[in-house]
Amino acid sequence: LEARAAAAAWDGTVDISWYDPAQTEYTIDTPAKLAGLAALVNGMADPAAKAIVGDRSYLVSKKVDNVMLVGAGGGNVFDTVYTGGVDFAYKTIYLTADLDMGGRKAADGSWTGPNWTPIGGKFPMKPQEASSDCLTLDTRFNGVLDGQGHTIYNLYCDRCAAKGFPYSMAVGVVGFLGGNADYANGGNGEKTEAEFENGWQPAVRNLVLGSGSIYGRRMVGGIVGRNQVSGQIVSCSFEGKVQGTTATGGIAGLNEGIIRHCTNTGSINTNNVDASLSLSDIQIDTTLDLANLTTSQTFLTTTETGGIAGTNTGLIAGCKNTGTVGYEHVGYNVGGIAGVTSGYLLNNTNSGTIYGRKDVGGIAGQVEPYVAVTVSESTKEQLQNQLKELKTLTDQATASFLDELNQIDKPITVIFYGDHLPSIYSTAD
Repeated sequence: LEARAAAAAWDGTVDISWYDPAQTEYTIDTPAKLAGLAALVNGMADPAAKAIVGDRSYLVSKKVDNVMLVGAGGGNVFDTVYTGGVDFAYKTIYLTADLDMGGRKAADGSWTGPNWTPIGGKFPMKPQEASSDCLTLDTRFNGVLDGQGHTIYNLYCDRCAAKGFPYSMAVGVVGFLGGNADYANGGNGEKTEAEFENGWQPAVRNLVLGSGSIYGRRMVGGIVGRNQVSGQIVSCSFEGKVQGTTATGGIAGLNEGIIRHCTNTGSINTNNVDASLSLSDIQIDTTLDLANLTTSQTFLTTTETGGIAGTNTGLIAGCKNTGTVGYEHVGYNVGGIAGVTSGYLLNNTNSGTIYGRKDVGGIAGQVEPYVAVTVSESTKEQLQNQLKELKTLTDQATASFLDELNQIDKPITVIFYGDHLPSIYSTAD
């Protein structure tokens, strides 16, 4: 695989010298230039970047305090984010060569190398920072990235966030496709949805991720972390490894837009034991040390894992999965195409092996929506009265039935089950 890459392996350098804001089309032929695209969208380069080539004044970021990172379901966590950058709306970027992103896979399956910064997203620029500001981004890519059939190899991306679950979202080659920053004005105010002119749709198309490892906490995808309603992912394929905890997929972690004619042959959430746990953490004694055998230490609890998308509320059409998805007897809502879907699935196929503990399917692990009906108080009272009448009628019918049985002069045992009273009735001898 590495021999096919046209350019030298990435060494962590970020090149933005190619960017001219007056242009609408750009070509990228080196890994450093692709990293430059990410830096421009994110408003900053990775603090660990080896060097930055080009005009740094184009790297613009705005610090916004007290922004909600996760809502009530995750504990209402607020913190600082960094918005801004160039979103590339109405602009197209073409890859003109295969790119080696410098990651290397060890014999034990782990990856090392320059840590890829997704193009847009809500993830930490300092993923190992556990207490102070980890530089959490809130940026979007609204352009078109056209791979033209070229392949990205050896991409190593770890944006898992030691600071916790709320700080790592929308992780992939492209982290967040489509839309504006969720809370660009700070606080927990209204979301800002993007409105594009002349039918413009942000997209990633004709791109292959030939090898690599992508690791995050939620909305983690092999091509795109989160694809919003306006976004399209077309004719892309993934052949690497993706690991996340919630909404993890071979093509997209969360798909709210359109995914068409994409293929996954990679491994999605196939690891289970947390690498941070060492044998020295476990006390082998005559008593069970429960403190050192907590779920958070030993197992990665995963939910919403799919070969194409972990969670789908949009459209997935004409896609194929042949990769292994999930871990045996562990994880919820695991599917060959989508882990959970309340959107549309059309003409998709799966021949990969799918593992999980609950709600596991060859195409979808769980199909929604759940239907909730709201009625007026008068209608509610009418329904309650009718149910009471129905209960009275069924009670009378049951009593009449038992009376008739008692008229038969031989032993009879009647067992009621299901929604009825679970009892055994004995008749006369």
